[in-house]
Amino acid sequence: FLKDLATHYAEHFDLSYLFISGDVNLRHSTGKTGIMLVTFAPLFFAGVYVCARKEQKIGIFLVVWYLIALLPASVPNEVPHALRSINGLGVVALLCGLGAVELFSFFQKKRFGKIIISVFICAILLNLFMFLHDYAVHYPTRSADAWSYGKKQIAQFIEKEKATRDHILVAVDDSIYLWVLFYGNYDFIKVQRMPFTDNRLKRIDAIEFRGLSAGDTTLKNTLIIGLSDEMREYQGFRPLPIVNTQRFVYRTQP
Repeated sequence: FLKDLATHYAEHFDLSYLFISGDVNLRHSTGKTGIMLVTFAPLFFAGVYVCARKEQKIGIFLVVWYLIALLPASVPNEVPHALRSINGLGVVALLCGLGAVELFSFFQKKRFGKIIISVFICAILLNLFMFLHDYAVHYPTRSADAWSYGKKQIAQFIEKEKATRDHILVAVDDSIYLWVLFYGNYDFIKVQRMPFTDNRLKRIDAIEFRGLSAGDTTLKNTLIIGLSDEMREYQGFRPLPIVNTQRFVYRTQP
């Protein structure tokens, strides 16, 4: 256990996680930058230098703070974990602040110091602009699956169609039934009495949640919803009318 804990701690000090790609879970990171912008790296390491050589008491305090903050994130197997380690963000900010003061004081005394400082500030601003552009324009599409985008629209589509269908087959994933329950008009006392398999519902009235089999293509008055990648071998599937994605497809069988 202690060996695994130490390994999990170490994952949170990986330079790629800190400055390049961040958390692999796109709900916790954009996937295009670390928990700090890459231009913050000089500030961070300068702050580490200050704590190690000039302000040891502050350094000890920050180390203890950071190790305690990382404990909740280091016990589970999903590491590094940006959300569970968020209590350590103050340490990172303080180190960058100390580093900024140290670098500013150092370069201010140099001959071309003001030029270097100006170029560095411009680099940070450019990096920040690139991050905000990616976050606003590209990240929503890139992270759609991580945020379960499309499942709300699937549930609303099912709710609209279920009264006119004898069968509805949903071959998406094991959690889609939660959206169907939430956006559907169901008596939850009745839902609690439904048979759960492995803590999941496999069927709600005429709606089934399972993979598509060959015999399903002959079912009458049926609506089939699935993933576009998995339905390529079948004919007649069309993309669901969901903005920014064609991942989900459907077919109606009279």
